[in-house]
Amino acid sequence: PRRPRRQAKPRDFSTLVALGNAYYDAAQWGDAIGYYTRALNENPSNPDVRTDMGTAYFNSGDSDRALKEFDRALKDAPNHGQTLYNIGVVKMNGKHDPAGAIQAWEKLLKVDPNYKDRTAVEASIADAKTRMK
Repeated sequence: PRRPRRQAKPRDFSTLVALGNAYYDAAQWGDAIGYYTRALNENPSNPDVRTDMGTAYFNSGDSDRALKEFDRALKDAPNHGQTLYNIGVVKMNGKHDPAGAIQAWEKLLKVDPNYKDRTAVEASIADAKTRMK
């Protein structure tokens, strides 16, 4: 009998990421983090997976760990747009730091002027500025 792929290749990066994504989409943050951690053990410098893991930490209530993972992602990819976007979200909503959020979002728009959600980011910056007053 054939074993499931997860058991047959317990260290297969793409399988681990797919499992992490499935748990993420189901809002099962702990399981998502577990699979992302295993995937990052195989490929530690992948900013997409590290950012997804950071977002899972944020969604599970751990803003500090989320920011730690985002910082690590930026060491591997200093201009990673999705990481910069999520730093802004966590600083704004998790840390209540609108100045920090603005800094991340402005860097995002500087390094990626054609960012896919530029209008939403600009609106978030404007909102953060009103919260600083």
